[in-house]
Amino acid sequence: MKYGYLFYNKPVLPQKASVRNGRPMNLGDPIQSLAVIMLYREMGISDDDIIPVDRYDLDKYAGSEDVVLLVNGAENYEHYSYGASLSIPSEYIHPIYAGIHIHREITSQERIYFSTHGPVGSRDYATTDFLVKNEIDAFTLGCLTLTLPQRRWWRGGTNSVFLIDCPASLMRFIPTDLFENAITLSQIYRCPTVSDTDRITREEALIYHKHAYDQLGRIRDNARLVITSRLHAAAPCIAMGIPVILARDTFCERFAFLDGIIPLYTCKNYRDIDWNPTPPDIEAHKTLIKEFVFSRIKAIAYRTRISRAYKEAASGLYDFCHEMRHAAAKILSLTNDKPLNYAIWGVVMPDALHLVEAMKMLCPNSCFKKAVDTYASGNYMGVEIIRPELIEFLDQNIALLVPATAAHNAARELLNGTSRPYVLIDGQNVEFFNFGLSGAS
Repeated sequence: MKYGYLFYNKPVLPQKASVRNGRPMNLGDPIQSLAVIMLYREMGISDDDIIPVDRYDLDKYAGSEDVVLLVNGAENYEHYSYGASLSIPSEYIHPIYAGIHIHREITSQERIYFSTHGPVGSRDYATTDFLVKNEIDAFTLGCLTLTLPQRRWWRGGTNSVFLIDCPASLMRFIPTDLFENAITLSQIYRCPTVSDTDRITREEALIYHKHAYDQLGRIRDNARLVITSRLHAAAPCIAMGIPVILARDTFCERFAFLDGIIPLYTCKNYRDIDWNPTPPDIEAHKTLIKEFVFSRIKAIAYRTRISRAYKEAASGLYDFCHEMRHAAAKILSLTNDKPLNYAIWGVVMPDALHLVEAMKMLCPNSCFKKAVDTYASGNYMGVEIIRPELIEFLDQNIALLVPATAAHNAARELLNGTSRPYVLIDGQNVEFFNFGLSGAS
């Protein structure tokens, strides 16, 4: 079992060379991946078992081992341009959606997938509301960068003010003593590429990730204050205990989870900014996020290992599905593969389900009309369940298939002397009656 983080092997833009060779990339993406790596390490997972998984090729992953993957990125309409999606990865990936933002419609297949792999930890309230309206179990977790370790050292050199992508409209409000000697940085990294494909090279992606980690480390070790408009500059600094002023002309729904943790300043209240903020204590909140993530990682890892152990130990003797496919094939051979109207006796047993599925697969136009059982009532797979004594009232062209061996004697007593076709199924042994012949095959 491996443990994955999203690796941003970014697509390149196909426009003219001057744009292609200055591909703008947000450092917030690999910073989110760094948060995942730190969580794995805190759990005691070896670095040898922590692997990058290409963000834009999740559906193509086919590693030698299954991977638990914390999915904590943004999913929006960029997938139309990049031909990639976060939502349905390959069968070898076991996703945990923790800190995901969605800003697009989802397909019915995606809806089912999210439901199967919930609960979904959304980054923001808007994503939670959207998923809940789509009948998906979801809650607002926030961003995993809030779990980065608190900075526990304050060196003599930690006296720098960092301005990170501050809006131009804010600059005139920044006090002179903060603005002078401030260090200006950007979360946008322009990647030169020599790639002749639709992706930057892996080496370029590694440089991109390292640049993000190095810049965050520089801020961690030297900042006494960060003034920024960037979500993934503000949230990591909050986690590390660095005073942050988050200001931008307007805010979208992606920032909502920070409202209440720190003030969100817009151009309407730049004059009211507290230029000497106290960093909030979020350690208790951070612990809650980590406990949820850790429990989900352990549950999925254990579940996968247990399932694999049973699968690897299985002798292969118990292929009930194969037996029912054999029975269905024999039945349909007597009808020259023409559609068959049929009822099944003994639906409380799993063989009944396998038989219906086999009939659908081999002859989709065959029709499952009634279910018969002495011990069940109501509906089964959308058809009415009737008791055996009501079989005589069924249309005579409905064949009765009996995969429940315990019902074989009762079926013989009830149907001998009638013209209704029926089949008794016992593993590989299939007996036909009133199909124009009888006997085992």
